[in-house]
Order: sequence, then C-alpha cells, then structure tokens
Amino acid sequence: MFVCVTSVGKILEIKGNNAVVDINGKLSEVLIDLADAKTGDYVYCAAGMAYESRFSGQGICGKKI
Repeated sequence: MFVCVTSVGKILEIKGNNAVVDINGKLSEVLIDLADAKTGDYVYCAAGMAYESRFSGQGICGKKI
C-alpha cells in the first residue's frame, strides 16, 4: 500500500520550472510543471511537485486567506 501526504502552500517565487512555496512557514522548492500557477497562488504539493493550483482568492482546505 502506498500513501502520499499532500500539503498546501503559497507560491512566493517562481524560478523557471520550480517555485519557492511557503508550507506552514517552511519554505520548499517544488516542481510546478503539472500546475498552471503563478506567484501568490496556493498549490497542492506532494513528493516535491505542485500538481494543482487554486487562485489566491478561493481559499483551500480551510486555510484563511
């Protein structure tokens, strides 16, 4: 059985195909090829990749924006 933990983070900076994402105060660099995202968007992140984005005004997983 395989379990993958997904986190939600806000994109602070984009560097080519990677983005610096704030996930609960920890900065992580993730690959953003699978997400149509821009700076300020919230993204779902797992295994070093962002795979879906939500625009900053929509809220995500109960996170207050």
